[in-house]
Amino acid sequence: MNLRFLIVIAVCISASAFSNLFNINYSYITYIYAFVFLYIYDIGGKKRFNLAYFIFVFFCGVSLFVNDIDPVFSAHYRFLFFILVTFLIGPSITSKFLGHFRIRLFFLLNKILIYLSSLSFLFLITGIYSGLSVRGEYDQRPDFTGLFNHSMILGPASGLSIITLSYYLMGQNSNKKKYFYFVLLILCILSLITAGSRGSIVGTIIGLIFLFYKKIKNNFFKSSRNILIIMFLAFSTFSIWSDYSVFLISKFNSGSEVNNIIFSRELKWLFRIEEFIKSPFFGVGFATIDPNSLEIFDRQTGTIEPGSSWLSILSMTGLTGFLAFIVMLFRLYKKRINSKFYSYLIAYLSFFLIHFVFEGYVLASGSLMFFCFWLLLGLLFTFKKHPEFLTNNKIIKDWR
Repeated sequence: MNLRFLIVIAVCISASAFSNLFNINYSYITYIYAFVFLYIYDIGGKKRFNLAYFIFVFFCGVSLFVNDIDPVFSAHYRFLFFILVTFLIGPSITSKFLGHFRIRLFFLLNKILIYLSSLSFLFLITGIYSGLSVRGEYDQRPDFTGLFNHSMILGPASGLSIITLSYYLMGQNSNKKKYFYFVLLILCILSLITAGSRGSIVGTIIGLIFLFYKKIKNNFFKSSRNILIIMFLAFSTFSIWSDYSVFLISKFNSGSEVNNIIFSRELKWLFRIEEFIKSPFFGVGFATIDPNSLEIFDRQTGTIEPGSSWLSILSMTGLTGFLAFIVMLFRLYKKRINSKFYSYLIAYLSFFLIHFVFEGYVLASGSLMFFCFWLLLGLLFTFKKHPEFLTNNKIIKDWR
């Protein structure tokens, strides 16, 4: 790997939400450094611009301009950081240099997710580190966070790792690697179950369906047989892994308790819908909620948990921002690409499109899942403008 890529990748990884896992707060400075470094180095490169992205950002800015936003949310500051990060990794601008950078960053990021997710469960069963805590200051339900700082991060990280490891196993010729990836896959599945993230489980299943769609379509009976075998093994070994589903079961049980209704995701969805009705065209403001509602949030830092990425875009930026976001996603999709790696990226994207229903991080530039999602969009934009990367890029060929 070229040294300049290694330096910038190390900076971006340390500056991403991984830094928040260990309470290190220098991400803003390091992102600025990485941004300046990349764009100065690539100052002579041929750039391709994504008009749909800039339209979306424009309407995000309009939502701030037309609303009187409570300073506690630091919305303008968060908007500037959102632009900075998405310019660095997202679908704003691409070139061959930035494309190579994003591919390497995506590769390294997913390796880290796999090892952190698998080690989370391994450390739990060996007693090295339990990773047990409670969900938050206002919600004292038990939580398995593993090596992350919240189950809402461990869950999707494990789900994405499962999709990535399944891609690794497709067409893998080395038996040693197959066994190694299979062990990691089992550990990540158990981490996903133990984290108890219902949205991540559903997103992972949908992602795997997209990943294996062509195989299922071309050989339906063989695929159906394999699915039945997997289901049989899952049920027959239930007594072994059922103890680790306690957090998943507790979330279903607590969701039905009246005492916990204030923490329910459904209530957050209602708040987002009310905000949309209040300001349907431009929303209530980027990275903002209605401070006069009954919703609980940190009134010291302005930290919010919207409950759904789809509804947060709708409530914060209105119909204009929501439609611009949909158009941006639609334009990134490129049909008729015969590439297993591209099919993997679409499976990766489908996970997020489902997970967005349950978690609201799409505009939260300090979130690890935000980083993963917008980096994915940056890759899709790169492959749309430089499709030759899918066949000629050595890193993609040697990834598995």
